[in-house]
Amino acid sequence: MSMLRTSRKPLIVAGSCVLAILIPALASTPAQATGLAVCTGTQQTNYSPGLTLTARTVAVDNERALTCTSSDPGAATGHISDIFTYSLSCLDLHANDPGFDLTIVWADATTSTFSVTTSVTTNVGGQLVFTDSGTITAGKFTGEPVTDIGTEVAPSLLDCLGSGLRSSSGVSTITVT
Repeated sequence: MSMLRTSRKPLIVAGSCVLAILIPALASTPAQATGLAVCTGTQQTNYSPGLTLTARTVAVDNERALTCTSSDPGAATGHISDIFTYSLSCLDLHANDPGFDLTIVWADATTSTFSVTTSVTTNVGGQLVFTDSGTITAGKFTGEPVTDIGTEVAPSLLDCLGSGLRSSSGVSTITVT
């Protein structure tokens, strides 16, 4: 019985050469963002009292944790924590009310105030898509246009019975251009 011996050395050398070429090429190609800051993350919204089928005054507490791509290292992450009061129901989950401000707190503890001038909500296949746009009016990136797109599952009407829908969650993308 003869054993065929093959050397793995040529494969190891070839593999090493490929890695030697690819790793520097991949490392020198940073993720490209279109804008001064592109942030993605999660959002959690709490409603008090809960949303029902009938509109009523509700405190809306919105929290967002964002990871950002930016040429400004101080904008590597962002956080939004805002409380608003609106007349809402499960049938009109988003206020569609331009004329409010959001404040982004950046990784370097500076802020940006985002003045919302357009706010639109659409229901796309059971997903609520909130699109807010406006301008940074104070702080980091002052004067720059900004778009905020949030997506979450539309509530089941059953969630709106009794004490109502108390919270919702989803994803958020904020782009400062």
